[in-house]
Amino acid sequence: FGVNTNNRWKPLWSVGGLWNIDQESFYSWTWMPRLSLRATYGKSGNVNNTIPAQTTITYSSSASSLGGFTNAYVNNPPNPDLRWENVSQLNSALDFASFKNRITGSFSYFRKHATDLIAIVNVDPTLGVDLLNRNAASLRTQGWELQLNSLNIDAALKWRTSLLLSSNKTKITKYSYKSNVIANLVASGQNLSPIEGYSAYNLVSYRFMGLTSDTGSPQFSVGGEPYMNYANLKSKVTLEDLVFHGPAVPEQFGNLRNIFTYGAWELGVNIAYRFNYFFRRESVNYSSLSSNTPLHSDYYKRWQQPNDEVTTNVPAFIYPLNSNRDQFYTNSDILVEKGDNISLQDVSLSYSIPAKSTYFKRISLQAYARNLGIIWKATKTDLDPNGITIRIPAQFSLGVNAQF
Repeated sequence: FGVNTNNRWKPLWSVGGLWNIDQESFYSWTWMPRLSLRATYGKSGNVNNTIPAQTTITYSSSASSLGGFTNAYVNNPPNPDLRWENVSQLNSALDFASFKNRITGSFSYFRKHATDLIAIVNVDPTLGVDLLNRNAASLRTQGWELQLNSLNIDAALKWRTSLLLSSNKTKITKYSYKSNVIANLVASGQNLSPIEGYSAYNLVSYRFMGLTSDTGSPQFSVGGEPYMNYANLKSKVTLEDLVFHGPAVPEQFGNLRNIFTYGAWELGVNIAYRFNYFFRRESVNYSSLSSNTPLHSDYYKRWQQPNDEVTTNVPAFIYPLNSNRDQFYTNSDILVEKGDNISLQDVSLSYSIPAKSTYFKRISLQAYARNLGIIWKATKTDLDPNGITIRIPAQFSLGVNAQF
């Protein structure tokens, strides 16, 4: 079926199917009695109602300073070519189970392609505007997920394992807007920062070129050469002077959970991992002194005398304060670290009291702890990649679960 909008017919549809492979006559894997394949594919659309196709104006609440008359300005130029944003999505999965369900799981693959996304584009300024919203962007998201569940020991002691491996990548495949200032591409990657051909959440930095030997001032690449005129550095940076690190959001993630049961006792241990992403750590920002903000501990590693530039990358303290200098250093590649890590996510322990010894149908005592720390990390700093700006504290709880 479909809908008609802006005089354009937009089809909205999906189709799916399931194939029980284990029920076919040719199937003979007795060690895997369940095997099935499922898939769905569909197309849909989205309408951005905040961007009209018709011309809109806004009246000023005060009289013009030139003629003294009430005036209006165009806040949305005519845009008759606006249309639906298109989304096509494929989901597929292979489900399986071994003999007596000792191993069960699934492997899934997905792909989502969004086209005709509304984005700003450069237009001929003789039209009266510099930018216009048009269907001019595309992005692709694809990934996979493997879920495995196993019963490793099935006796007085039971040991069950659940493993999740997943990958999710989002890439900007088309983005027409070109900024006149290349330095505007510098971003932390925490928000969507569209750059054609790169991750949707790409971390971009100024290229750090070391400290000067006489004043300890930070230098940055301009045309491949060290540069420190902070007043006009932003306008001189070229694409080659920037560092495109990669995604600031983990592209591979998952967990390994083990559950041990013995009698009335049950112990659960969950280990999580996050791979293939970057983060920008904090450092000194001398300009923050004007707002009474405490300085970062890197202050004690700062350049103080000639030759310190050999052992430190922390700029010298200068006065008067220079906010441009601090901004470039804060957004430089020298402060970017790999975020890959493996952490002990949570541990749970419970004891079920036998029903005959209580007035309840079921009662259990529970203890739970989470955010127990990093087991391994790629960065050599003391930082926790999972809590850069706000340290994530460990949490502990005790509880009673009773059923009448």
